[in-house]
Amino acid sequence: AAACEVWKAIKFEFEPVDKLDK
Repeated sequence: AAACEVWKAIKFEFEPVDKLDK
Protein backbone atom coordinates (compact mmCIF):
# COMPACT_ATOMS: atom_id res chain seq x y z
CA ALA A 1 0.00 0.00 0.00
CA ALA A 2 2.85 2.38 0.84
CA ALA A 3 4.47 1.76 -2.54
CA CYS A 4 1.17 2.53 -4.24
CA GLU A 5 0.92 5.85 -2.41
CA VAL A 6 4.49 6.71 -3.40
CA TRP A 7 3.73 5.82 -7.03
CA LYS A 8 0.64 8.06 -6.96
CA ALA A 9 2.75 10.91 -5.57
CA ILE A 10 5.37 10.38 -8.28
CA LYS A 11 2.70 10.32 -10.98
CA PHE A 12 1.16 13.50 -9.54
CA GLU A 13 4.52 15.28 -9.46
CA PHE A 14 5.65 14.27 -12.94
CA GLU A 15 2.38 14.40 -14.86
CA PRO A 16 2.66 18.18 -15.58
CA VAL A 17 6.29 17.69 -16.63
CA ASP A 18 5.25 14.85 -18.93
CA LYS A 19 2.62 17.06 -20.56
CA LEU A 20 5.08 19.92 -21.01
CA ASP A 21 7.66 17.54 -22.46
CA LYS A 22 5.15 16.38 -25.08
